[in-house]
Amino acid sequence: MSSPVSVFVAHPATLQSVIDKVERFFGVTLTPMGDEWQGASLGAVGVCVREGHPYESDGDIDFEHYPIEVEFRKGRAAQDPARKFFAALCAEGRYPIMLVDDLQVRMGAFDPTRSAA
Repeated sequence: MSSPVSVFVAHPATLQSVIDKVERFFGVTLTPMGDEWQGASLGAVGVCVREGHPYESDGDIDFEHYPIEVEFRKGRAAQDPARKFFAALCAEGRYPIMLVDDLQVRMGAFDPTRSAA
């Protein structure tokens, strides 16, 4: 079983704004996948977006502050597109974001309110 790598996004981002960013960044169209996910294939990696995940905060991983999840599936192969998307959102500097591996390891975070000089 492969572990996901996820980019979590906080408000003021909206679900639609994150979907639009994923579609533009990867050149894909997300389609509904069940009741809560919208997703697409990036070759060997799947990308799925949802709002309202069930995760509770755990240590330095403050899931509850980040209601929108962009999940990249297929284990280690998922890290490259996840890191690139995370870096693009950091460069944009608009929303608090967090990069998490397998829902257990916080790999990075960005908060524009803490980055302002």
